[in-house]
Amino acid sequence: MERIMQGVSVSLDKSNNGVSLHVDTSQIKERLDIAEVARYLASGKYAEFECNEETLKNLIDTANVDIESQVGTKHQAVIAYGQDAELKMEISSDKMTATLHVTAPKGGNNPSLDALTAFCREQKVINGLSIKRLQQVLKMLPTRKPGESFSQIVAKGLPPRNGRNSEVKQLVENVLERLLAPKIDESDKAHMRDFGEIFSVTQNTPIARFKPATPGRSGFNVEGKTLKPKPGKSKPIKLEEGTIADKEDENLILASRSGMPKFTGLKVKVDDVYTAKGVNVGTGHVEYDGAVIINGDVADQMKIIASGDVTIKGFVESAYIQTPGNVYITEGAAGQNPDAQTDPNCVIRAGGDVFIENAQGLDIHCGGELLINKQIAYSNIRCGGSVIVGDKEKPKGMIIACNIKARGEIVAGTIGAISGSQLVIDFTESYDQITSSSFSLKKMYKEVNARFNAHKSKWQLLKNKKLPPELDDKLNALESAIIKEKQLLNWIKDRLDDNQSITDTLPKYLRVKATQQLFPGVNIKLQHNTWQANREHGPIEVLYQEKQWEAEPIIS
Repeated sequence: MERIMQGVSVSLDKSNNGVSLHVDTSQIKERLDIAEVARYLASGKYAEFECNEETLKNLIDTANVDIESQVGTKHQAVIAYGQDAELKMEISSDKMTATLHVTAPKGGNNPSLDALTAFCREQKVINGLSIKRLQQVLKMLPTRKPGESFSQIVAKGLPPRNGRNSEVKQLVENVLERLLAPKIDESDKAHMRDFGEIFSVTQNTPIARFKPATPGRSGFNVEGKTLKPKPGKSKPIKLEEGTIADKEDENLILASRSGMPKFTGLKVKVDDVYTAKGVNVGTGHVEYDGAVIINGDVADQMKIIASGDVTIKGFVESAYIQTPGNVYITEGAAGQNPDAQTDPNCVIRAGGDVFIENAQGLDIHCGGELLINKQIAYSNIRCGGSVIVGDKEKPKGMIIACNIKARGEIVAGTIGAISGSQLVIDFTESYDQITSSSFSLKKMYKEVNARFNAHKSKWQLLKNKKLPPELDDKLNALESAIIKEKQLLNWIKDRLDDNQSITDTLPKYLRVKATQQLFPGVNIKLQHNTWQANREHGPIEVLYQEKQWEAEPIIS
């Protein structure tokens, strides 16, 4: 017991961590001052304890009555308690993180590691609890002032890892990679117009590896619930002409003949290759069932029609090129500039990507990306992917006076011309195709699903009945129809999922980006929404957001 003034003392009761005030009125002549007692408690070794002011006041008041009456009485009451560290747990709304909120003790005790762990378990934090983070909390507590609060994330869930879709990994170089990497000589000098020989393979060369879909990895939240992953879509590889699977490793794809490897999604083939030094009046037009490599120019009014990729290591002038594959032109292509009376007479029709060094006066339709290395001008473009002019990482090329219909983003260094010539970029056609396709697929799914459910109900009703043998064939035919309808429903659902993925990512590609300048005369359209450049802009990005076009400066 500690004496603080005549007849007044305090003691600590370790059983309840309480501070008791003792008053012996027989030793006191004058009234006690509650403020003086409170000051002592606030400044002494019990300062951290939480004082119950009402209990203190009642004790002092009662003692003062006895002092005034000169009655010698001993009074005692617990007027303050030490508070242990306070713990509160907050679990995020997605239940993937648990945050421990801690208030340092006021005259009380810090928890042990076991106590912290037990508290977390009581708060339903089951998985992902970090003992190291709990130990960090215990290290931080002694450094905090009494009553000071702080927070620490002590548990994290593990998000599920979705499975990977079936894919084909190329084991050999493709043409575009070769074209984008000029030949390096012995002195490490790059020859920008020398791309070396176009890559081809010989029989039995490994060209690809098929990677089957994976199921993914399960995750969990902090409350212990297992989070299931979305398995990857499983689709088989399609080995087309010129390819076989290795006998010892069915996922390793080999060339079964010499030629040019071709990869399109999960399709792998090796095209026969036709090679010529040029295409002109002397050689005649080229029509070939395979890939075509021209090591020279393609002259005015000549045609190249192929079933494989077309690679031209020269210049194309007012010619016609058609293929379901890709087109690569290493030097450039040009035709007459279109106006109100004339159309471009240099025509390219490709089902895949198109790469051209320089382009002017072209009519291009391609199912994939259009990649121009330096400049494209006075051309009509219908593109199923992006249009990128310049290096893919830092596009600095130019687009001048073109009419572009595209599904992907349009990126270049300079878009438009200082003269204000008209340049139209229209995303409407591709956008409408996607929405129209989704509508048709949903209608088809509804019709097939209704037929499937009707057939399934009828089959379930009949299979439990004893039918005459002559109806067995009809029952089997009904069962076969149900299986086919189920397969068709799954196919439609996959197409709807693909369309939804495209729709979800479409806003990302509905954009026009000029990394250097964008000039007046540029018009960007999507259905009835139009953005028009009325002045010159520096680096700028025009995006389609919330059903309208928004222009944002690019700040480097």
